[in-house]
Amino acid sequence: SETSPIMSSLSKWWTGVFFHLLDLPPPGSHGVSYEPIGLLSATNISVIEYIPGLGLYGTDGIGAGYLINETTGHASPLAPLTGVLMPITGLAYSFDTSRLIASTVDLLGTGPGMIYQLDPLTGHATVLNAQAPNLVGIAYTTIPEAQPTWMLAGGLALWFALRKRLCTVR
Repeated sequence: SETSPIMSSLSKWWTGVFFHLLDLPPPGSHGVSYEPIGLLSATNISVIEYIPGLGLYGTDGIGAGYLINETTGHASPLAPLTGVLMPITGLAYSFDTSRLIASTVDLLGTGPGMIYQLDPLTGHATVLNAQAPNLVGIAYTTIPEAQPTWMLAGGLALWFALRKRLCTVR
């Protein structure tokens, strides 16, 4: 899978400055080292995800999507968001399906959140789940599929049958 040279970047969106993470702390530590790369030019970007073939994508949650230059940190408007009913709080790119998934949250806490498939080039959001939990963020991960027990049982039965047959032939 393709990776970004700035995957370990932080966006201090409340200041509008894009930072590059210099050093990850040891486990159990809370300190990080980072340096500013440049101004985002869009101070309201709150969620960022890397998309292979496109680059670093960010959104302000409800109005627009941005393409972020990984060298300068400059954010360029890519497309206005359409079909988003609540603020986007998380983005995750699925390498398995090549889809960008977005989570939203009901800020009032009175209803469910939503899960969208988001097209970063057009900004169009398609609802995948309108009754999702209120998710503040999401992430892509791969979980190995467990092999069914019957496969193990069948393999053992075949092994014992072949072993018994080989023993009786001698």
